[in-house]
Amino acid sequence: MAMSIRVVAAAVVAVAVIEELLVLATVRRTVHGRLESTEKLAMRTARRSVPTSGVWPEEAYPVFRNGMSGVSAVVSFEPSSNGLPLGADDVVFRRNGRARRYVARIDRDGNIALTVPRGGTRKAALEFANSHRAWLLEEREKARCALDERKSRRLGPGDSIWFRGERVRLEVTKDWGRPVLLFADQRIFLSDEDTDLARPLKARLRALAKETIPPLVFAEASRLGLQVTKVTVRDQKTRWGSCSTSGTISLNWRLVLAPPEALRYVIAHELTHLKRFDHSPVFWRMLEEACPDYRVHEAWLEERQDELSW
Repeated sequence: MAMSIRVVAAAVVAVAVIEELLVLATVRRTVHGRLESTEKLAMRTARRSVPTSGVWPEEAYPVFRNGMSGVSAVVSFEPSSNGLPLGADDVVFRRNGRARRYVARIDRDGNIALTVPRGGTRKAALEFANSHRAWLLEEREKARCALDERKSRRLGPGDSIWFRGERVRLEVTKDWGRPVLLFADQRIFLSDEDTDLARPLKARLRALAKETIPPLVFAEASRLGLQVTKVTVRDQKTRWGSCSTSGTISLNWRLVLAPPEALRYVIAHELTHLKRFDHSPVFWRMLEEACPDYRVHEAWLEERQDELSW
């Protein structure tokens, strides 16, 4: 009798193990399938113990393994201020062919930016973002306050800005009784010495960018054997440059604030899109051939983005 009970128990355990292996086999069929299958499995498990309202108890949180990063994440659906988890309208999706995992961060404009890796889905990215929802909402609020502060900030005499990769001091003096702003090798006559210097500075720097950047683009395109139809200099808010399928290159005027090497990197980046219109591994290999130390310049721009965005 005892032997029969042990045999039955062993059979039950064996069946359970086989069922688990079958689930894992289904989950691991493909990277894409692993993400979706695991999420569905986790959601089915969680729904059996979810309360009808309030925050889910810790033991009810579905846990899934992110197939891109190999890092386990807890998917929390705690009620937001409007009673809903983060949705597609609450975030900005950014695909990155080089990314190996989902990344959630707050960009300079106070948006929740989700990096979607190659083979990933927006649905899985949202699940990942909701697992860090409380932190993201807190950081978003901080970023938006900082953005409001930057918008209201005035530039005055004694302040410093980046110009061609160096910090330069702003000085206001007078020339025959008329106020004039001096920085680096530049002189700007002012209508009022008490004015916010950001406005005349932007006008001068944007004009300088329109004068100096397009010739650099055409020269680099010629060196690489590429055809550019048009170059525009714009006041872009979220990117350093862009390239259209028609061959138009658009660059941010603020690149005159960066080192010349960083400007050449952005030019090379956009020109490479004329050969490869994506951010695949092939694209990055092509870019490295055109600009071997592009990672250094990319990091410089990323680290100082806020300082360049006045």
